Amino acid sequence: MKIALAMILCSTLYKECLEPFTMPERFNTRYDCLLAGYEESQKKLKEIGREDINKYQTIIKFVCYDIREKPNA
Repeated sequence: MKIALAMILCSTLYKECLEPFTMPERFNTRYDCLLAGYEESQKKLKEIGREDINKYQTIIKFVCYDIREKPNA
């Protein structure tokens, strides 16, 4: 079984979140997924920038979840 990483961007100012975005990479362990989640969160924070993060009170959440691979047909 593989593990997927979904990122969720939210504004606490507007009390709204965007739809979760599932990253294309799949992971073999929960540890690897969590590590990637923290790394991707940092990248996204830097991409958005200090001004907009503070202005919109942005937070980034993420979740690692099990996915079942389709059997070969």
